[in-house]
Amino acid sequence: MVIIDAQVHAYERDHPGRPWAAVLPGPPEVTGDDMVAAMDAVGVDGASMLVVISECWRLMRGPDAILDTE
Repeated sequence: MVIIDAQVHAYERDHPGRPWAAVLPGPPEVTGDDMVAAMDAVGVDGASMLVVISECWRLMRGPDAILDTE
């Protein structure tokens, strides 16, 4: 049976170029490589990752957040 994780979260650590508005529970950073290693460790075959830029993004970054498209 193929096991697919239906929801994973990868994110950068808090830094001056992309500061977080509040303390994030969990690891300070999770990369794609971190996610693959964690899934390999427990036998997960793949994952679905959807990137959504929304009000949640603005709230996490702060009220003056501007989307960086570079």
